[in-house]
Amino acid sequence: MWFQAYFPAISQEDVSVWTASTIDRALSDSIRDAALSSIWGALCGGVFLTGFALNVLGAGPQHIGVLAALPTLANLVQLLGSYLIEVTGDRKRLCLIAACLQRSLWLVIVLLPFGIVPDAGDWRVWIMVAIVGISSVCGSLAGIAWTAWMSDVVPEHMRGAYFGKRNMIASAAGLSATLAGGQLLSSWEQLAGSSVQGGFVPLFGFGTLAGLVALWFLARVPDRPETWHSGGSWDLRLFLEPWRDSNFLRLIGFAAATTFALQLAAPFYGVYLIDVLRMDFSTITLLGASSTAATLVMMKLWGPIADHHGNRPIMIVCGSVLALVPLLWLLAKPGSQVVLPVLAAHILTGAASAGLSLSQFNIQLKLSPRVGRSAYLAVFAATVGMAGGVAPVIGGAIYQALLADFHLSFAGYAVTGYHVLFFVSMLLMILCVGLVTALHEVGAAPPYAVILQLRNDLDPQTGISSFMDFAMVEVQRSERFLKELDQMTDELAARSERAVAGLLDRIVRVLERPWAKVKEFLRFS
Repeated sequence: MWFQAYFPAISQEDVSVWTASTIDRALSDSIRDAALSSIWGALCGGVFLTGFALNVLGAGPQHIGVLAALPTLANLVQLLGSYLIEVTGDRKRLCLIAACLQRSLWLVIVLLPFGIVPDAGDWRVWIMVAIVGISSVCGSLAGIAWTAWMSDVVPEHMRGAYFGKRNMIASAAGLSATLAGGQLLSSWEQLAGSSVQGGFVPLFGFGTLAGLVALWFLARVPDRPETWHSGGSWDLRLFLEPWRDSNFLRLIGFAAATTFALQLAAPFYGVYLIDVLRMDFSTITLLGASSTAATLVMMKLWGPIADHHGNRPIMIVCGSVLALVPLLWLLAKPGSQVVLPVLAAHILTGAASAGLSLSQFNIQLKLSPRVGRSAYLAVFAATVGMAGGVAPVIGGAIYQALLADFHLSFAGYAVTGYHVLFFVSMLLMILCVGLVTALHEVGAAPPYAVILQLRNDLDPQTGISSFMDFAMVEVQRSERFLKELDQMTDELAARSERAVAGLLDRIVRVLERPWAKVKEFLRFS
């Protein structure tokens, strides 16, 4: 096929003997991919994408709702992705090609501020929406292939710890990128002498570059085709198996309901910060950085907790925390103290979302069988994606139709349509927590065990010190790497000097006799 010229013999190059060193290299390359991909996601999505749509293209709440819906709604295509994986048996190639297309499409978005669509007006917004939609579809195809691929690369007994570490490093990279991106936009007017709109071009450009470089590391991770069954024919009735599995069906119900409850209002938190609280991008990115920092710290804790106590109790604890977060947003109003409740909301959201996403990912792999796993994962992603996709669209439509002009004063507190959405999201989330209690996981501890473990891990004498020990180990590894790099540089410099000296000696010897004859000629002439 045409893509074999760009991704030749991907599966054939993969090792047949899966040694410990092979696993270690694969997991390390996967972490490097995660870090660079997180930079791409931080700079080309989230609040920066919302700000670009609002400030550059003139988008409204309806557009923001559609944009927020696209990544999750695109998960429906994972059903097709699962079929392609099982029929072709080449999940790695599908992942790389789809991810490459997903990130390359952002080059078009980078060009939108340059007027490539003259006098387009509102069409520029919809062009961006279309590109983001196609990119999300490609990302969804890459996601199902990556999940099926990595489920066989990462040993089951260390999934919690590994993905916790991987997500933590990715969060650190995303945090750094978010801070740098916010600082770039805030100082762009002084640096470039133009409006902040021009700052989105280098922002998206660098993010796209990081996302494409990440694929080089991902391509180095081998596949394990011998661990799963695939063939040229595949029974589409496999898609019905997840619906017959009552326990997996409970997981789908909880994840879909939770995603709907959260996504109903999630896109409008950023709009609320920009339009109502009137925060600048530097403050917004610092708030986002606080959320990422909380994710960074908690990922180190959630992974081992998942391995020791199970995923179900983490889902209960984190879901309960996320259900209470909208209360903090209800307290936020324009004024000198506005940052405090919003900051607390960001920190709790980052900490709880880290645990919820990690535990849901782990329990998907745990409850799905190896044979036909991609069908289970695709049904899960498609159902959850549908719920997450329609939620922001419904939220945007409700706001536009009923809440845009809603204003109510209560005890000196101004209630707006945004507050109503936040309150509805909170009520739905409270109802969702009860769904996970019916989920069965072998060996799972009660939620109280997770709370006790968190209390111990966050204790300054135990948990934080262990986290600092981990950080020191990572710093020491970095120092060793830099020393090795310095030694390699010195050796290369020494070799270069010797090579240059040898070359000059050869040149002198070659020219010595002709030069002597020239001098002799000049002396007698």
